[in-house]
Amino acid sequence: MLLTPEIGFVGLPGEFFSSYQRTLRERSPVRHLLVAGYTDAAFGYFPDIEAAVAGGYGANDAATYVAVGTGEHLMIEALVSLNELIGRLRSVPSSSKTGYRD
Repeated sequence: MLLTPEIGFVGLPGEFFSSYQRTLRERSPVRHLLVAGYTDAAFGYFPDIEAAVAGGYGANDAATYVAVGTGEHLMIEALVSLNELIGRLRSVPSSSKTGYRD
């Protein structure tokens, strides 16, 4: 969601490891990005792949209900959505350049 052209908001359904928040802010197309967890649902911890491999608190099977890689997938979806909202990306490529339908 965009609050202004320079301020965006991403809501995530659980507790995402801090690496996700850093990555989102670094790659965000908006200048200021607010990232909030536990919005709309609570699926427990979302460990990144490295943490899932290492195990430990928040990355073991007992602390999360999601498959490994789910957090990375949601980060990509958030970045795509932000780029679409500011007009830098279309959900479907233009037919004039690629041959795809509009």
